[in-house]
Amino acid sequence: MSARSIPVSSFSVSLRGLLRTLVCTGMLMLSLPLMAANDNLQSLFNFQTKMAAAGNSEAMIKLGEMYEEGLGTERSEEHAREWYQKALDKGNPEAQGHLDRLQKKGARPQRGAGQ
Repeated sequence: MSARSIPVSSFSVSLRGLLRTLVCTGMLMLSLPLMAANDNLQSLFNFQTKMAAAGNSEAMIKLGEMYEEGLGTERSEEHAREWYQKALDKGNPEAQGHLDRLQKKGARPQRGAGQ
């Protein structure tokens, strides 16, 4: 192989192109973990929804927490309260603490089923 000389002007253009590519790639690489985290939360939300629909009271509480914090779904204290209440109705005593906390935050209390 023979060594080739590269004109300085070509080198600076290539260097600029390389730097531009690295910067763009770096920006993409920074956003990928955020997108992946959001996808993971949505997947977890979907999984918990299926488990809760099957009657799992732990999943009902997790769904309530996800709604309360807006993780994998839109934030909704109303939906959080509904899932906590369903878990309580299923006999999960942990749900009462979540309902009490929502009430203290100014949410409308819902105590028994059908009220």
